[in-house]
Amino acid sequence: HQSEAESALNNIKNEIISNQKTMAVLHKNNLKTIEIMLENSETNEEVKFIPGMLLKAAAWETMLSTGISNHVDYETVLLLSDLYSLQELYINTSQILTGSAMNTAGYATVAGKMVDNQIFVQNFSEYMIILVEVEEQILTSYEKALKKLE
Repeated sequence: HQSEAESALNNIKNEIISNQKTMAVLHKNNLKTIEIMLENSETNEEVKFIPGMLLKAAAWETMLSTGISNHVDYETVLLLSDLYSLQELYINTSQILTGSAMNTAGYATVAGKMVDNQIFVQNFSEYMIILVEVEEQILTSYEKALKKLE
């Protein structure tokens, strides 16, 4: 059981490293996007807010579903559970935000209107700022988890 638990934790560690790399790139992009949006600056730079909906949880879910988590100490399971819960909340919120933004653009297209950038920023920037703050929390949680798994 201990060997299976160590293998599962190693898989989770690799998954977190992968997610951390993805999130770091997206977070940097999203910070820049918000900065440009809030400055109302006219820039030729093509930036888009990109939520990290491709973050993985397969190794974590596998450890839980196979019962291997029963052989891992409680503090580690709790730390990982908090991390993956925050990640899931982030993904779900990102999907709602993305869907809302796409609906806004879709309805404008059907109505034959352009989406007013100022109104778009007013409607969505606060949510984007919250998501960026959650990204920072997730990045911090990745660091804590990786230290625990070392």
